[in-house]
Amino acid sequence: MSTSTSIPIPQSDVTENDTLALIVGESGAGKSTFINRAANTDVTAVGADLDSATQVLSYHILPDPVNPAERYVLVDTPGFNDSNGNPDQIIFSQIADYLRGSPFKMKILVVYLIQADMPDDAVTRLRPLTLLKAIGKKMALGFCIAVNNATGVSEEKACLQEDKYRANSSNLVYRFHNSHDSAWDILRGNVDRPLVELTALADALPVPSQNPISHSQQQQKPWYARLFGGKKCMSPHWLFFRKRNIEQIGDLEASSFLQQLQTSVHSMQFASVMVASGLITTHYLRITLLIAPQMPAVQQWEKEIKPDDHFITNGREGDLVIPIMGPTGAGKSTFINTLLGASYARVGHDLQSETQYIHHYALPYPGRRIYIVDTPGFDDTSTGDREILRRIAVWMAKSYRTEMKVGGIIYLQEITQTRVTGTTRKNMDMFEKLCGPNAASSITLATTKWTEVKESVGRQREAQLRDEHWKDMLRDGSKIRRFEGSRDSAQKIVNEILARKALDATQIQGELVDVDKLLAETDAGRTLRYTLKELLEQQKKMAERLRQEGGDDANAQLVENDNKIRAILGQIHDLNIPLGRKIMRWLGIVKG
Repeated sequence: MSTSTSIPIPQSDVTENDTLALIVGESGAGKSTFINRAANTDVTAVGADLDSATQVLSYHILPDPVNPAERYVLVDTPGFNDSNGNPDQIIFSQIADYLRGSPFKMKILVVYLIQADMPDDAVTRLRPLTLLKAIGKKMALGFCIAVNNATGVSEEKACLQEDKYRANSSNLVYRFHNSHDSAWDILRGNVDRPLVELTALADALPVPSQNPISHSQQQQKPWYARLFGGKKCMSPHWLFFRKRNIEQIGDLEASSFLQQLQTSVHSMQFASVMVASGLITTHYLRITLLIAPQMPAVQQWEKEIKPDDHFITNGREGDLVIPIMGPTGAGKSTFINTLLGASYARVGHDLQSETQYIHHYALPYPGRRIYIVDTPGFDDTSTGDREILRRIAVWMAKSYRTEMKVGGIIYLQEITQTRVTGTTRKNMDMFEKLCGPNAASSITLATTKWTEVKESVGRQREAQLRDEHWKDMLRDGSKIRRFEGSRDSAQKIVNEILARKALDATQIQGELVDVDKLLAETDAGRTLRYTLKELLEQQKKMAERLRQEGGDDANAQLVENDNKIRAILGQIHDLNIPLGRKIMRWLGIVKG
């Protein structure tokens, strides 16, 4: 018989001989299902749709069917990376608060469940596992990884997933076969379970700190550097301010200065504003007016282009492009290869994302030039989100400048995902900001990997995507379709797009080319900056917690965490709008 409640475990209900098994993992990994299989009955609610089911912690006392004297207290926990957008530290905080309500010792086993069909972007989503493994090692807890094959993926894929975690972990790795016996094999398998104070485990978890560290020690740039947007505007270009006679300023030096100036504002207009404000000399203004007309007009987005960007070199008016977008691992490259009938796009088969740059492929079509565009997903395993946004935005702007039109946009979402995770939601948000509301009727929302789920399960998830997560886009004219893995299926999706009227411009194209916004000023740039700032606060709180904890493991994690903070700060800095640009917008000289 099992006991279920939402309150902490009373000491009167357990003994030191009982094992507390924390069942943890990402939302949708099958934690509640694991507990129900162990109990051989439904003792906890299982999410039947794409939203997270477990919101509070509960315990279930189960005797070992083989040795009833051995009892296990299974604790069902909320999932990491959940559909409600809760940061992982909040989930850790819930677990810690729950454990603090039981101030006594128990034998502890941590079972970390992982989906056998975990998408390819999983590396960026396994930080909770890394943290718990480090805590388990430090406290000598019982710890194991259970690869959940409850969704019925192929045996080959499940074995590959299992082998990956076994190769990268010193902990035991099991397969959960969605059965009563399988659940108990996992629970009994890790026999090394020392007595641990539950409050001590609670204190070791990376919960949010009430006093996050301050990064005010960052050196502030001089006002003139901040004004024009960064390091490039510092010495030696500001020698203008120190030279009294215009004759002392050479042509080469003046040209260099103005090139830097134009990375933030239009030189002639800005010089006029600055002189009117009394901030620079009329000598400087004369130099600006003399040289600025000789410089070609360059739009803001063109300054984002890098040497390794790939564009269509012979694009012309009338050409159509069809971007394929979606999260890492959704099957974008597979869709393209299936459509073209050959392996042109590289497909990822492990936890690393394959598509990192924009690639385009000509689609043979009578009387028309059509290009299929493979794009990287946000939360890429090796590239920052700001860089992914830059690559997509610059490519789209370049194609628009050459009069190429967007025939339609295909957004891929794998139907195998048991939850709409935080990662998936961020990709959806960025996709909507890139396209804009006016592009809705040109969007096809296509689900993938139908061969890896039961038809009834897939239909249920498809219905929730349609009725909840994609409801607004479908209302505005988007279409939902299935990519069933065949060339005929891919061709039907593309032919339906070609039958519609081509899109004049997506939102990001209009913002960058028609309005000449900075990337940071676009809706997509603003949304990403807000998301990164939220992530930065989480990492700051984690750093404070690790500093308080101390020890070799904490110090190693602190170094990794500090590297993440620096990387996030760099992305946020690149998405900041220079003060000079803000002044120009305020004065109405530029749009933004």
